[in-house]
Amino acid sequence: MKTLKKVACITAVVGMAIFLCVPSGMATILSETETFSGVGTPVLTFDQFDDSLGTLNSIEVTFSLTSDGGYILFDNDAGSSLTGNASFGAQGSIGASDVPLIDAAFASIFGTQQAITSVVGLNIGAEDGDGTTIDTNPASPDTYLLSGGEVTASDSGFVNSVVWAQYTGTGTFTITPNLTTFTSTTVSPAPQSSQDPPVLDGFFTVAYDYTPTEAPIPEPGTMLLLGFGLAGLAGLSRRKKSAHR
Repeated sequence: MKTLKKVACITAVVGMAIFLCVPSGMATILSETETFSGVGTPVLTFDQFDDSLGTLNSIEVTFSLTSDGGYILFDNDAGSSLTGNASFGAQGSIGASDVPLIDAAFASIFGTQQAITSVVGLNIGAEDGDGTTIDTNPASPDTYLLSGGEVTASDSGFVNSVVWAQYTGTGTFTITPNLTTFTSTTVSPAPQSSQDPPVLDGFFTVAYDYTPTEAPIPEPGTMLLLGFGLAGLAGLSRRKKSAHR
């Protein structure tokens, strides 16, 4: 009997301790992500942070850009081999007229992001007699094929707290990526080339870290632990009374 009473007491005390020690507010992340694809200037719309939810701790923004596939093929029409570097891919910058995208140092969080497929030190053999018509056979000695895989570039940062007020409210704000594809080469003289641009896509995320205004409801396990302990004590008390009658 004493052992049962001791177990019930410990259970009740532990449950009560957990119940009372539940933090009045734990940090919560409220995140929203908008995706995009293709070149252009898509308009991405995000919800402001409703400060009735709690106290804002930070605002983190993330920009991710992916270049997938595509190719550039060079055909050398010169009588000697050519060397150099080449690259192609997707690039994007971020614009926002509604909210500032500045970090703690008041600098822009994002520069231009580039997802690049590249080769350094490529070598293209001398003209092999196919004339000035571009040779699209990548196996020819006077051609070089640079094929694109899936390449991702991303960046993130925290918004300066000085401008949080512009992110707060019950309305929305917009973010506008400027998305393009590009090719670049240092091969000189420039050989003929044919190309197919990569597929471009990505996402932008706004994440609000905040402490809720209302205390969270204790977990069911805590309530059960407390309940079992109290029920055990009540049962032992009734048994003790019955034994004395």
